[in-house]
Amino acid sequence: MKILFYGTADISARVLKKLFDTKKHEIEVVTSCDKPRGRGMTVAACEVKGLADFLDLKSYQPEKIKDELLYETLEKNGYDLGVVVAYGQILSQKIIDLPEKGTINLHFSLLPKYRGAAPYNWALINGEKITGVTIMYVKKELDEGDIISQKEVKIEADDDAGTLLEKLIKEGGELLAKAIDDVAAEKAGRKEQNKAEATYFGKLPEDIGNIDWGKSAKDIHNLVRGLAPLLSAYSLLNGKFIKILKTEPVSFEGKGQNGEIVGTEKGKGLIVKTGDGFLLVESIKPEGKKEMNFEDYARGNRIVPGMKFAR
Repeated sequence: MKILFYGTADISARVLKKLFDTKKHEIEVVTSCDKPRGRGMTVAACEVKGLADFLDLKSYQPEKIKDELLYETLEKNGYDLGVVVAYGQILSQKIIDLPEKGTINLHFSLLPKYRGAAPYNWALINGEKITGVTIMYVKKELDEGDIISQKEVKIEADDDAGTLLEKLIKEGGELLAKAIDDVAAEKAGRKEQNKAEATYFGKLPEDIGNIDWGKSAKDIHNLVRGLAPLLSAYSLLNGKFIKILKTEPVSFEGKGQNGEIVGTEKGKGLIVKTGDGFLLVESIKPEGKKEMNFEDYARGNRIVPGMKFAR
């Protein structure tokens, strides 16, 4: 089939590579414009554009997907199916309907749960034990299209956003490839979503990582898991900005104020009092430094019990 692939992020690029490797389809790509990126803010292509160039795939970089000239160009090309993976713009109905067999989307949750952005981050933050991937037909309303197929993915106790995403990309890429084959053979399922079961979560707020030590150890731990390793929960300690990357709720006999370091678990990290229970902080990334064990950092920076994290 001739596929028009919409995507921008690293997630999109990795799924695109999986589809390309099937060697079953002719693929063209719609992605974002080149933008200033990195510390030096050098203008560069996104991951999908870079991969498309490497694979010698024809690509389009409209500033806005509603561009009429783009639509006219795509209309002339004649596509069988549109595929959307983390594109970042909402498609108009006529763009959705442009391919002969419509447009489908890979979403990283078990719809209708966790419609919206960053679903796997939110699933971890909310302490879910199960998530998954969904292939659905795209409609103008966000994440409300009919479901083609789904697969559950178990969230392990030691998963963070990075490890969970790896599993979702693997399962999602395989499920998407099968769905494309089923659409081509006109065997794809189509099930309407149950609106009564729908939940929606938007983009992660800019300050979501700022730890409220008055919350429970479990909630803070889930926040850390949901943001690590690319994003991060964070706090101030002794006037310095500290990213917190790995934690574990623990039992501890003692007292203290919320955010106060109350003890050490030798070889693992430091124990912090929370609003409900105690949290072992194991791995951190101090400002301007590499990731390190919190106990090692404390030893080298005169961090001792009685000191407090602050917002």
